[in-house]
Amino acid sequence: MLNVLATGGYDDMTDPEALAEIKDFTKCLGQEIIDQGHRLLNECQNQFDQVLAEGASEQLNHNKTELEDRVNSYKLQDTEKPAHNIGPIYDSVRKDWNLTRVTLDIPEVIKKADIIILVRGGNRSYVRANWARLANKPLLPVARFGYAARHIYEAELRDFDHKYANYLPQVVYQDLNRRDIDISELARRAVQLVEKLCLSWQAFVVMSFSDRDDLIDLSDTFVSCCEEFGYSCEKVNEDNTVTRIVPAIWQKIRSGAFVIVDLTVPSHNVYYELGYAEALGKELVVTAKEGTDLPFDIRDLPVIYWTNQRDLKERLRGKIASITAQQRKNNHR
Repeated sequence: MLNVLATGGYDDMTDPEALAEIKDFTKCLGQEIIDQGHRLLNECQNQFDQVLAEGASEQLNHNKTELEDRVNSYKLQDTEKPAHNIGPIYDSVRKDWNLTRVTLDIPEVIKKADIIILVRGGNRSYVRANWARLANKPLLPVARFGYAARHIYEAELRDFDHKYANYLPQVVYQDLNRRDIDISELARRAVQLVEKLCLSWQAFVVMSFSDRDDLIDLSDTFVSCCEEFGYSCEKVNEDNTVTRIVPAIWQKIRSGAFVIVDLTVPSHNVYYELGYAEALGKELVVTAKEGTDLPFDIRDLPVIYWTNQRDLKERLRGKIASITAQQRKNNHR
């Protein structure tokens, strides 16, 4: 269960038809966040927040699910009365969202959110988006309804390769700007992006280049085991003659669900990337052929020692199954 903050507004909307359309979308968005198994975070501040929470509540009733804490709201201190009374409503420790402070303490609703969806809005949405960027949270600005969300979408699209390319194709992210699908389908696709951007189903393999007979099928074993559990798998064969670690490799290590590192053939680059992944706290799957003499500063890591590819596959499956179970558990926290 992921925490989804949806924020936006209808200020200055004078066209009744356009207002009705965006309200319908907001209601569908609240319904989809619940129906796809997530928790809605809400600011309980304006009409958008009210319609969104009502949509979520209706879906909970439809699914015959207890409200419990599936809709959580965080209201600024000393502001007007809450926009709704659905679910727990907490007083924020903040009185405003001002970015001009001595220290930039991330607002609790941003801190608790795994991802932020933005719909239309004005200056308030720009502020939320900038707080999310400071907190390194992914953004899903629904561009179809224009205003602030469209400008934020355009900025995120310009930065797509750096922020999101390792999670999904750009054309999928561009669903946020689709006009040829109906409101309910737009809401469904927007919420489907939540899990795609918050949970990595990519694995990254680091190993030394070698033409040894006993290593020929090694990378294929890694790829096939990962694919059995639904992970796409990219690999890099490190050559010790190359001294520069490519920044793209750093990005793949950062965004992967886990990193497989084979230490059978010594390589300074492989050791470096192992250290980088460990420093990031990444889930590691370290392997080496039985009899490999490892450096002293690596010997304390859990290592899967293998004798042949069949043996390696069996051991890998157990490790990847454990990682997958933990990821699914985290998703339903």
